[in-house]
Amino acid sequence: MSDALLKPQTGDRFKLSTLGAERCPGLAGKVGTVIKRRLDSGIVTVRFDGNRNSTSLHRDYIEPTDA
Repeated sequence: MSDALLKPQTGDRFKLSTLGAERCPGLAGKVGTVIKRRLDSGIVTVRFDGNRNSTSLHRDYIEPTDA
């Protein structure tokens, strides 16, 4: 499978991965939406549900939600 297909796309729903929860314990358990992804790096801009501001995270820190 192509690496481009594995990248989160704008509008995708996500939760923190195990690695993300380990590195950012304050965000563990939160879900949100991908707002923007940078093509030149592994950084994605996300907005967690209930937050006004966006947050930038490495794409390895998030994974798609089941629902």
